[in-house]
Amino acid sequence: MSRIKTQEEVAKFIKEKMNDKGIKKSIDLARAVSICKYGHEMGSRPDNIDAIKYSVSKWLQWENKDKSRFPGTEYIFYLSQVLGVTMEELLMAGDVCSKYDNRPFSLYAIAKSNSPELLESVRDNDSIDGNSILSNYDEFDKTLLHYILEFDSRELLQYMIDNGYVRFENTGFTIYVTMWGMYFNTELYSKIVKMAIKYDDINIFRSAINRVLPLYKDMLDEEDMLKILDTTEIFKYLTTPYVATAEEWRMVNPGITYIDNESTEALKGVQVLPILFNNLLAVAKDSQNDKLDLLRDIAKKHNKTTMDLINRFYSRKEFEILEDGRLTSGRYGWLTVLGMEDGKVVGEGA
Repeated sequence: MSRIKTQEEVAKFIKEKMNDKGIKKSIDLARAVSICKYGHEMGSRPDNIDAIKYSVSKWLQWENKDKSRFPGTEYIFYLSQVLGVTMEELLMAGDVCSKYDNRPFSLYAIAKSNSPELLESVRDNDSIDGNSILSNYDEFDKTLLHYILEFDSRELLQYMIDNGYVRFENTGFTIYVTMWGMYFNTELYSKIVKMAIKYDDINIFRSAINRVLPLYKDMLDEEDMLKILDTTEIFKYLTTPYVATAEEWRMVNPGITYIDNESTEALKGVQVLPILFNNLLAVAKDSQNDKLDLLRDIAKKHNKTTMDLINRFYSRKEFEILEDGRLTSGRYGWLTVLGMEDGKVVGEGA
């Protein structure tokens, strides 16, 4: 049975979680807790931040027994939300799940097992559709998906994706992750993609990232793009020109299937660069990555082949090349994606 944790252990756990969240100073933690507690407008007021900073300093000063304190009840909920842990995890310095290792039907144990068989046994012995356990939060305010990401249980996640238990829904404004009717925000979506990048897991990455649709703001940052440049399978997926499938074609050109002429049939065979290609090219240039010359060569070859076909059916006035590389025509959505560098078509005029 877990013992009660000391103030030093709790303080060190808070510091560890601060580092995980990129929170460097106590004033930054105080500001985040204040905004979580009062909302952005009130929480950003200096008087509220200063009041919480006084408490934060006591939480972190385990060396001074006279000044150190456990987080109080007025802040513990908000502190746990900021650090991304449960209140029990906070007070037990993270030592709360070990006693559940031998509970085979806990969400924690299912995720840690990384076993599709155990998952299905729970579904078989739960309600008809598996909703009473698998589609709810547990006593630590976590779902099965949270634990899967905590343990990097990729085999189990892929199984759930393949069987439609986990889905990715692109609304045109953002991307949600769904699991048995539960909706999760873009933070969990980003964590899934980051896990795929970490292990160069092309199957999970391809399930989450649609190569014809752009990512939305803050889903992947420059550091993530640099990590992609060091992968093998994901790098290949995002840098290889392809001919869009019928489904992908409909996503960007829903009206073209109703037009039957020589040009539309030919254009259905035009090659496309994955929409994230130019993001990778920009990051490679900024960081002078070793892959820069390779990306430029891919872009030049693709641009020449593609433009030779486009120019057979369109005059220059009939299409427009956007800054992100999408080539659009007034009659359709976009027809292809070109390799772009600094707002210019790579290889144009060369």
